[in-house]
Amino acid sequence: MEKPSAQDAEARIAAGQLWHGGLAVATARTWLAQLERHTPEVAAGLDAARRGDLDTFLRQVRNTSLERGLLERTDRLLVMLGDFGWDDVGTWAALRRARDLDDDGNGAHGDVHFVDAESNVVHAGAGRVVLYGVSKMLVVTRDGLTFVTSLDRAADLNRLLDALPGSMRINPGGAPPA
Repeated sequence: MEKPSAQDAEARIAAGQLWHGGLAVATARTWLAQLERHTPEVAAGLDAARRGDLDTFLRQVRNTSLERGLLERTDRLLVMLGDFGWDDVGTWAALRRARDLDDDGNGAHGDVHFVDAESNVVHAGAGRVVLYGVSKMLVVTRDGLTFVTSLDRAADLNRLLDALPGSMRINPGGAPPA
């Protein structure tokens, strides 16, 4: 189950149940040892990863989630009750909730300047970005590539990625840095 509904979550809490909230902590050595022991989908490529051979690693691994591939299989898991704020920043557009906003509702990371602009999200991982006279836009710059779309279309970045030639793919649709 990805996330319980609000009603299901309340019932589970009332019953004293806990569930994985997406935070996991371990040393790199522990992660690698547990992946090698419990996750055959990834274990075959770990030697290549240790050598820094990303191409071989990617050819040797099979797709699996961390939850199914490791957390459901390991014998070294401790679930703890946490009491802290949380926001599942799973899309670039969701960064508006995780960033400090200016008086016009713009959220930014990096060298960004807004003029007559409101409700925009900019992640300038490389270079400078200036937004002028626009609203509700998403701008992401990374590694010499810039993505621009409306916040309404930001959830569709995977469709854009599928349409890009291989040389332009840098995984901007993945989880953004917090």
